[in-house]
Amino acid sequence: MAFGFVAVLLFINPAINAQRVRVAERYLETDNKNISDDFHFVSKLVDVSGFTAIAKLEGDCHNTSRESLADLFSDFKATANDFGANCFRVDTSYTDTSHLTTAIVTVFYLNPNQLEMLKAGVPENMIYVVGSLNHEKKGKRFKFNGEKLTLFPLEYLAYQNRAGEEVRISVGGFTGATRWVMGKEGRGPIWFSLSGFGVGGGAMMPPGQIGISFNTGRIDEIALDLGQFLISVLRQKPASEVSSLATEEHDDD
Repeated sequence: MAFGFVAVLLFINPAINAQRVRVAERYLETDNKNISDDFHFVSKLVDVSGFTAIAKLEGDCHNTSRESLADLFSDFKATANDFGANCFRVDTSYTDTSHLTTAIVTVFYLNPNQLEMLKAGVPENMIYVVGSLNHEKKGKRFKFNGEKLTLFPLEYLAYQNRAGEEVRISVGGFTGATRWVMGKEGRGPIWFSLSGFGVGGGAMMPPGQIGISFNTGRIDEIALDLGQFLISVLRQKPASEVSSLATEEHDDD
């Protein structure tokens, strides 16, 4: 009877039944549980030797309409916050031939002074455009500085903008949308989604809030920390396909 009761609990508790995240290693038990909804990205360029590592987490994602990398990120965040962590670093990730992505992250607790150190690993004036997070979708056509490109599922475009340089991104032709980004000194990176979802958080919304909007023919901004997670896991569009990008040759839509 006791065994049956436990089985029922496992079935009705979605946090247990639908968990995409597993604890690979637990380094430290803390009293910081639920004190923060933050989940900051830690670049591999940042020295973490003085940081407090809380745990190593492993998670899987099938990259479909029902289970995307945005969902996996949310699960990592929820688990990390429950353990008292407020930061993460992507250690490794890979996607197999069945389009299953596995990611391993280390989560940390950083105090306010240590959080300032994370700025050293954030590139200035980078522009990222992310394709669909559903591997079953077709490639998305768009224009970048007038050049016609196709961004395939689980792929992203990276472009190094410069201070004073204007970049134009457009999708959907006459009835679509266009975004202009002007490079500025000290400006952080920015992420855009072409696949009908936009996620706010970090610099876009109050810390700890994540909002998702579904739409068509739009270019939506993605929050900094989710954006950093995505480009750490997704494949980058080959440089040979985007080498001719230049703001001096704008075409009309």
